[in-house]
Amino acid sequence: MVVGVAGHSGSGKTTFAKLLAHQMRGTLISQDDFYHGRDVMLAAGESAENFDSLAAIDYSLLASILDQVQHSNIHIVRVPNYDFIRQSRDGFKSVEVRDPIIVEGHLVFTSPEVTDHVDFLVYMDANREIARERRLSRDIRERGYSAIGSKVYYEKYVLPQLDSIEEIRIWADLIVDSNNTVDDTKLEIPGIVEILKSKFLDSAFENGSYE
Repeated sequence: MVVGVAGHSGSGKTTFAKLLAHQMRGTLISQDDFYHGRDVMLAAGESAENFDSLAAIDYSLLASILDQVQHSNIHIVRVPNYDFIRQSRDGFKSVEVRDPIIVEGHLVFTSPEVTDHVDFLVYMDANREIARERRLSRDIRERGYSAIGSKVYYEKYVLPQLDSIEEIRIWADLIVDSNNTVDDTKLEIPGIVEILKSKFLDSAFENGSYE
């Protein structure tokens, strides 16, 4: 089973997906691992500044990996290891495949190539301003941006994508209010696990492995 977690950058997708993967003992795959990197984008004639475009992401590789785990009995997949500071891939890492596969990202679900593999889609519904402040804080804290640089980048590249990302909301199987704290999100996880159990009563659920 593949569970997608979509929403704006800064909507709480990664936190939610990590909590859900932990609770369900599943595998987490993040859009962040699938960026092409600056050199590859330049070689392809793309802007090496805009990482908030689907063109910046190797979504075909992600779709291929999802196809493998859904249609073959494999236990390990090789996923790119992306370095945000160097803006390039640093080899690959081996990820153990455990059901469910939880995929999170703010752009990949605008690609039918990826969404065709999703069995259940969760949309993290955060106010634009709250998501913006979270994104700016993260970019300064984790990705080497200055306070001014992060704001300029957001206005130039992130803001134009918001409408297309919000369109995903219509196709979501579940909408989660993600305007609150991490503790509030933690409280919602058990109920969401029960929803997924009711939707997908396979042998893994029945033998209690997600308890």
